Amino acid sequence: MAYLSGVTGRAPAAAWLTEARRGSSKTASNAHLLYPRGLDVKADPALAFTWAKAAADRGLACAEANLGMLVTRGIGCPQDFAEAAFWYRRAAEKGEAAGALGIGILYEGGLGVAKNIAEAMRWYRAAAEAGNQVAATALGLLLMSGEAAAPDPAEAHRWLGGPAARGSAHAQYGLGLLALRRHDELRARLWLGKAAVQGHAGARLALAELGSAEPTVGQKA
Repeated sequence: MAYLSGVTGRAPAAAWLTEARRGSSKTASNAHLLYPRGLDVKADPALAFTWAKAAADRGLACAEANLGMLVTRGIGCPQDFAEAAFWYRRAAEKGEAAGALGIGILYEGGLGVAKNIAEAMRWYRAAAEAGNQVAATALGLLLMSGEAAAPDPAEAHRWLGGPAARGSAHAQYGLGLLALRRHDELRARLWLGKAAVQGHAGARLALAELGSAEPTVGQKA
């Protein structure tokens, strides 16, 4: 993870370790040996991939999910959706929410696996139930669309509510569309306005069709 984005922390690591174990001279001594000038790691995607792969090979679920992300995006390695699906699935089957989200995205897009919306929803639900807000948004939008089964507006609203309240533009857009379907134009404008302020193109278009003025920051639901 350090090599993925780079880490710079000039404060000596010894201070942090000493704080964790006050009075231990051995801890401070070890810290000075490891990080004599503080922590300073330049981003290196290839090394990020190498270490993620090493951890994933040893069965660490969060590393398997991280490796799936790297392979999906081609970071430090060739892009390979089929391999990404393999690692995401391994992580997801261990209960790792990021892995469940990843395999759900691949199923929804038909990337490395046959497109299967019902399967995507199954994995999104698993990730959402584990607290992943991105998965909750994706699940809510699919429940609203009815791609895999009949639309379920109430269930969609339940999953979109949390992410929307936390600032997800996609979830806010979804709630706006649900409000429009209920002919609740006032609430629709509020949620669409919040999404539009964040640059959501669909929300801006929906507001334009409603004849709305340009949204302003700070609108309240």
